[in-house]
Formats: sequence, structure tokens, C-alpha cells
Amino acid sequence: MSETRFSVPVAAGALAGAGAWIVGLLVSAVVTLSAVREDLRVIVIEEVTGSRIDWQAVGWLFYNAHNVDTEVPRISLLSSGYQNFLTGGEETLWYLFLLPPVALVAAGALVAVRARHESRSPADTALAGATVAVGYAPLCILGIVLFAVDVGSATIRPDPLMAVLLAGVAYPLVFGGLGGLAVGALSSR
Repeated sequence: MSETRFSVPVAAGALAGAGAWIVGLLVSAVVTLSAVREDLRVIVIEEVTGSRIDWQAVGWLFYNAHNVDTEVPRISLLSSGYQNFLTGGEETLWYLFLLPPVALVAAGALVAVRARHESRSPADTALAGATVAVGYAPLCILGIVLFAVDVGSATIRPDPLMAVLLAGVAYPLVFGGLGGLAVGALSSR
């Protein structure tokens, strides 16, 4: 009897990962937009740049929810260095830290559900779930550019190294894999 090999669902993982990133960003926007518009730090940056930065600030919060700080150069009243806007403002938006893990677990589970009939073990479904990184990572890289705000010769943006390694790779591999593992464990019963 020949043993069949597990076919890793990379395309489905890429699609689910991209979907998780987009949904996470949209939920962040819906939940935070009013707080962003009232945040003194955002108001100061808008005064310095002369333009609205609502969607960039929502992007910073989305990356902050992945524990990726925002690089902030010395601007007027703002301190320079790395900041997490979720924990550093008047209103703590701690609940947004749950958004990326929940979205990625759901995406990983969705991919694993589709692949569970071909899988031989929970490890196969965990691998299937981890494929969400294929779609999540490129959007995390793109977000570094999309959510950048030029302030003179400096730029405010998510920390590039952590955006790639933590938000783009570690989060989807771990949480997508956990979603897949859960499906594998439940379907093996």
C-alpha cells in the first residue's frame, strides 16, 4: 500500500492570510478611527505635515496590535524613538491586541478545514494553517510603505524589521498554525 503525501495548500493559505490582514486592518479602522481623530499625537503630526493621516495612524495601531512599535522621529511635542500608540495614549485600546491572533487562528483553521481530508495528522493541518504567512507577510511588508508619513527628512512608520519578522512571519506562522492544529486535533477525534 503506497502512502499518499500531504499536499500543502499554499494558494489557499495565501488567500486566507491576505484576507486575515485586510479584515484585521478594516476592523482596526472601524474600532479606532474616532480615537485616532482625537489623539493629540495624531493632531500634532497633522499640524506638522499639513495633511490628514487618519488611515496611516490606523495602520500604526494595526501594527501596534502585533507588538510592532511605530518609529517616531523628533517632532514638536512628540518624543522620538519607538512608540506603541495602543498603550501610550489617553485611551488604552488593549483589546486590539486580540485582533491579529483571532484573525490568524480563524484563517489558519479555515485553510486546515479545507485540507483536513488530505491530512494524515494534526501536524499536517498545523502546517496547512501556517501557510497563511504566505499571504500575510507580503501585506505586512507593503504596509510599512503604505503607512509611512514623511515629516521633513524623517519618516514615521511601523518598525520595518519587526513588521516583517514579528507581524509578517511569526504571528501568522504561530497563530495560523495553532488554528490548523486545532482543526487537526478536533477532526482526529
